[in-house]
Amino acid sequence: MRGLEESGVPAIRVERASWSQHDFLEEIINDHFVIISQGETGYSWNVDAITEDVDSSLESLCSKLVPLGWVPILDEDEPYFLEIKPHPVRGAVLGSRSLFFLWCLSFAFLTVIGASWSGRVNARIDPASWDALQIGAIQYALPIMASIGLASVLRRFIARRHGVVVDHLLPVSIPFPITGLSPIWPFGLIGILQTRRIDEIRFPNPQSLAQVSLVLPLTMIVSGIIFVFAGLFHTPSSPGQIDEVPFVLNLNWLIETLGSIIIGESIQYKVQWASPILLAGHGMMIVGFILLLPIPNFPGDHVFSAYHGRYIGEDTSIQAWGLLLTVVFALLVYFQGDYWLWIAIGSLAVWRRFQSETIPIPLVVNETECSGDRIFWSHGVIFAFLLIACPSLDVTYSLENWEDDLDSSDWKTEYVVNLGNNSSLEYPLSTNGLLDLSGRVHVSPSGAIDGWIIEIMCPDEENFSGLDCVYSDVSQQSSKTIKIRLEPPSESITGVIQLDLLFHSTNGIEINHRTSVSVNESVRILDEGWVSNIDQNHCVRLAIGFDSLPANITLDDPMWSLIQGNVHAIDDPINITEENPELVCVEPLEGAIQTATKSNDGRILGPTLSYQSDDGGSLSLIAPLIDVNRSLVALENYTEFDSVSPFNANAIGWHLNQSSACSESPDTLLSDNWSWSPSTSNNDSQIVHFSDNLLNGTLLLPDFGILTVCDGSSPTIFELSSGPSLLANGELMVLNSDVSDSSIVLSNVGMESVSLIPVIHSSIPLDQVWNITIPDSIPVNGSITIDTDRPEVFGGFTSIWFESSTIGLEIHFAALCYPETECGLG
Repeated sequence: MRGLEESGVPAIRVERASWSQHDFLEEIINDHFVIISQGETGYSWNVDAITEDVDSSLESLCSKLVPLGWVPILDEDEPYFLEIKPHPVRGAVLGSRSLFFLWCLSFAFLTVIGASWSGRVNARIDPASWDALQIGAIQYALPIMASIGLASVLRRFIARRHGVVVDHLLPVSIPFPITGLSPIWPFGLIGILQTRRIDEIRFPNPQSLAQVSLVLPLTMIVSGIIFVFAGLFHTPSSPGQIDEVPFVLNLNWLIETLGSIIIGESIQYKVQWASPILLAGHGMMIVGFILLLPIPNFPGDHVFSAYHGRYIGEDTSIQAWGLLLTVVFALLVYFQGDYWLWIAIGSLAVWRRFQSETIPIPLVVNETECSGDRIFWSHGVIFAFLLIACPSLDVTYSLENWEDDLDSSDWKTEYVVNLGNNSSLEYPLSTNGLLDLSGRVHVSPSGAIDGWIIEIMCPDEENFSGLDCVYSDVSQQSSKTIKIRLEPPSESITGVIQLDLLFHSTNGIEINHRTSVSVNESVRILDEGWVSNIDQNHCVRLAIGFDSLPANITLDDPMWSLIQGNVHAIDDPINITEENPELVCVEPLEGAIQTATKSNDGRILGPTLSYQSDDGGSLSLIAPLIDVNRSLVALENYTEFDSVSPFNANAIGWHLNQSSACSESPDTLLSDNWSWSPSTSNNDSQIVHFSDNLLNGTLLLPDFGILTVCDGSSPTIFELSSGPSLLANGELMVLNSDVSDSSIVLSNVGMESVSLIPVIHSSIPLDQVWNITIPDSIPVNGSITIDTDRPEVFGGFTSIWFESSTIGLEIHFAALCYPETECGLG
């Protein structure tokens, strides 16, 4: 050093201070912006543009900083606020081979979903068959994957126009539908991912972020609409064979409106057996809608960030409000019902809002345009497409009543006929189920039906005829109608009649429906017939029309008497209404019920009531006894029949507490060697028909319930009871019914002897009619014969009937005179 000084060469001054990182960045910024002041934190400055073209200045600055690992972010402020941040380090990205493999895997999974769906809507297709896999691949997987592929290509194209580098999308699917008791997400597609984090992608401005983010949801919605309509046209108008609970696609309002205009009403049925194409389109619309929602890191949230700026995502108070609103929405959905899809979406949104610090925020370099109107269009687009794609709360649901038979909700239970007018009672045949229905129907009238004309006309018939007919091809899209012609008698006191309709479907379902029919503006009773009271009398409630005259009521049957006297006067008919009816009661004489004939509905016929009006008009009431039936003794052991049916009937039916229908078409046909016993645990009518080629048969009946014996369409009703183990003339014994028409053979088929107790009912002039001696008992396997020959009588009647007692069988012999009538032997 001393040598240099001596030589006259000056020494070099070395600066020990160097630029800091802040100074270095500031020097670079000075070349592109005018620095006004330094920011409060980090590498930030308040700046102004050197030129009016802020974009070009920022782009030039970015080109210098990015290679150095920094990225400038310019925010709108007065003046501009420029912040320099480290450039995000790009994570590992899937290679093209891995991406291709995952795409193929998703395609395969979606193919399985489509094949499974094709088997669900048509049981003739095996979901594991090659045909089903072809359907799943072409009609389901291909539309979805092609739409996602198109969205991926369009997204990269639009990004490239803005100088943004993005990778291809990655669909994620599972090979089974998410289902519980009802379908939640039958589509298989559970996500569409971008292989690079959103904060690793540098967007030059908010417009680029908004446009790139909108590509995927808009493509899915538009493609979904196209494939929904293609699926509606491709779905057949009638279902195939369905063996399991179908899933119904609940299309949104726009598709239903346009579909009803373009396709017609069949759209509401096609969604019940939708083709895989329709399922794919429906799923894509829902996925597009969900992607547009402002859920953190969803495209809809990115568009929101593009418009409002990144500070919205970083502001904790705003995020807290977002969390609160999301929780409120999720709770509202939860309390609306079991809408599990939207509950899951709401839960995801709540979780992401709660974890907002870990959610990446889009990296936008120039945010100076956020407050302007240049990207306001994106909000309009989102709102419009959210409205277009807005789904229902139940995007899919299971059709629980798919096996339902005829819908009886619109069938009348009460019907009023005007006297003198023919009336046609209609029953629409429709169904809420998916199956095409066919079957037969039988009408069984009961009550005061004497004199009524009741006939049925089934679909595709032109005339009313009989009480039986068939129907076919009833479906959701093809409803039909059954009509019943009702014509009340004009010269009778009418009563309430019951029309019991019995529908037998070919799928094995049986439907019973009852309609009560009454006649208006006539002399009528308000019941089906005579009702007994606590005094063992039988009464009817009589109502009279407003234009009726005073009248007298009498009886035409000497076996019955009016409680009110020989004549029951109606002096004030105007006040005898349905609200204030006249009670007319009769008392049976000894043997009246036992000797009564059968009514047309199979019951015991009551007395004939005569109504004589002051104008000379005459009406009569012919009605059954409502709560009195013949008793039939049911044996403990099987009753055997040799080449004949029980009671020589065409059919018999058992029910716990009501009569059964006598339909023409057999439910169960017994032939050859047969055996039958009704199931007492089944509360429905159990009816069996007998063929002409019977051999040996056995019948075992319970000692309770109602047995209906059918001779063609004519029923006879018995109340089953216990009693002595005897057969009368080889058949089951009927109690309290006259059996004096022919000789009687009583056979003991039980395990012990049966005591016989004769009971004589005789008037003095007729005490010599029954001169019969019977044994005290009938031994096991023994029998006796009772000769019913007797002299003719006048002014009275003779009868024999059986009654059961605790000590044996009572045999009642009656020979009685009519009241106030001279009687004797003829």
